Formats: sequence, C-alpha cells, structure tokens
Amino acid sequence: KAHATELKQAATKFTLTLPSTSDPAVVSSIGSEVVDLVGRLVRSVGEAAEAGAGGPLVEDLRSAVPLVIGSLEDLCDSLAPGSKKESAPATGIVWQACDRLIAVPQTNKVAYRRAIMQASGVVKDTVEEFREMLEESETGEQAGERAEQEQEKQPQSSSSFWDDLDQEDMSYSPDEIPLAQACVGILDMQRAALRTALSVVDAVSSSAEGLAVAHQTWLCIRSVHRSCTNFGAALYPPLDSPEIEDALGDVEQVFVALSTILESAVVQASLTDGAFAQGDARAVRTFERVWRERTSELRAALVVTEEEAGGAADGGREEEAAGGGSAEAIEEEQN
Repeated sequence: KAHATELKQAATKFTLTLPSTSDPAVVSSIGSEVVDLVGRLVRSVGEAAEAGAGGPLVEDLRSAVPLVIGSLEDLCDSLAPGSKKESAPATGIVWQACDRLIAVPQTNKVAYRRAIMQASGVVKDTVEEFREMLEESETGEQAGERAEQEQEKQPQSSSSFWDDLDQEDMSYSPDEIPLAQACVGILDMQRAALRTALSVVDAVSSSAEGLAVAHQTWLCIRSVHRSCTNFGAALYPPLDSPEIEDALGDVEQVFVALSTILESAVVQASLTDGAFAQGDARAVRTFERVWRERTSELRAALVVTEEEAGGAADGGREEEAAGGGSAEAIEEEQN
C-alpha cells in the first residue's frame, strides 16, 4: 500500500515537472525515483509470499502489480518527445492502477473471505438466471393455452415469429419442469455451500492452523465455482439427462471434499470459539443433510425423465410398426 501511494505521487510529479524542465539532472532524479519504487514494489510481492501470504492474497498482488507497471510504461510513452499521447489521462490510469493495488486485502483472512464472496456472487447470478427461467416456464405453461388462442386470432409478423422462437428456446417444456426444479435445487445447494464456507472461514482463527483450513476451503470453493458453471451449462433447454448426470457426478465429488474440509474447519474453530463453532457445526450438518435430500430428488427426477423418454420411444416404434403394417395391407389390396 505504501509503495502504491508513493508511486501515485511520483507519477504526478513526473507529469507536472518533465514538460516544463530541460534540466537532465531533474529528469534523471525523478526517473530514478520511479524505477526504485517499481523495484521495491515487485520485490514486495515475493516478500509477502515468503512471509506467509495465502493463495488469494498472492493472486490479488500478482494481478494488481503488473497493471501498475504497465500504466507507468504508458505514462512514460506519453511524456516522450514527439509523443501524440496525452499525459493527463495516462496519469489518471496510473492512479487507478495504484488504487486497485491499495484496495488489495491486508490480511490473509480478509483475502480468503473476499475470494469466497466473489465466487458466491457468480453462483448467485447462476441460480437467479435458472430460477427466473424456471418461473417463466411455469408461468408460460399455465398461460400457454390462452396465448395460443390469442395468436390464432391475430396475424403474425416475421419479427414476432422469431421473438416467439427465441422465447421457446429458453423455456422448459412442461415435461422438463420437474427435472429443472430438481436441478435448480442443486444450484441452491451450491450457493448454500458458499455461505457455509464463508461462516467457517470467519470462525477459524488467524493462526497457522486456522489459515491452513481457510486455504483448503478456498481451494475447494474454486472447485465449487467451476462445478456450478459446468452444471449450469447443462441446464439450458432442451435438457439432456446424460449430460446432467455427468455434471451432477462432478458436483457430488466436490461436495464430498467440501464437507470433509468444513468438518475440519469446525474442529479448528472450536479451539478459539466453542459457542460459535457449535452453531457452525449445526450449519454443516444441516448442509450435508439437505444436500443428500436434493441429490436424491434430482436422481429420482432423472429416472422418471429417462423412463418417460423410453416409453415415448417405444410408443413411436409401435406406431411406426402399425403404420408399416397398414401400408403393406393397402399395397396388397391395390395389387
């Protein structure tokens, strides 16, 4: 944070002084100051990692520092003789990059918490997207007959045809709705997993043991984030049962690992705050129980969907066979 603040000041001084001076000593002095600050900034990332900075904190530093260096390079280009770039906007970009670096969490615990909250935001958006799609499909099913009657009374333009086609592509059929409901239940559990993990990370101490648990939780949350994205990709209509089963298998593996880590975290939390850990343990047990229930519901819905699909296929073959027999009979009569 201190290096970023100093770089903001140096960049401003560089921008204001360089165009108005021709003294090589002044230019060299300011340039040397900036180079020295950049060197100390780069070294501080390695020093932070050696001092025990955790995964998300190191990632934040490694993403923020290059932006500062790149913005300083652009500022130097704008101040070079004959440059067509404006220095004022370039200075503003340096400030923005430095402010981003200043906003990096100062402790491991805060960094872990923020990383989990960011993942939670993405999962929340996924849940809301498919919940809205499901609600629209359910509403459309109830009003579908009335809408069809209205459309029959009115001529349909080409634009309304394509609009209707787009809406149909993003809606579940009546037969898909039960399976979609069970799938959204799994997405809800992924969101609940992140909330539970966040409370556990808050409960563990800042000791080496507690941070080790927080690190393992964070690694697992990244897998939850990935599995949620993959599972969500399988939920766009039309639903494909084998694809959903594959995605569910990945989600289950991640949840088993997360449950184990959360239980370890509760044990670690009990070393510092027994009352809080007791409530946290109840949350983990509830999470595991509801997860098993939601998984069972989805697997039951998959079985029903596969049975219905198999029945429809058998019925189609029977109709085809019956139709073929009738054609043969007609041909014999004609002969």
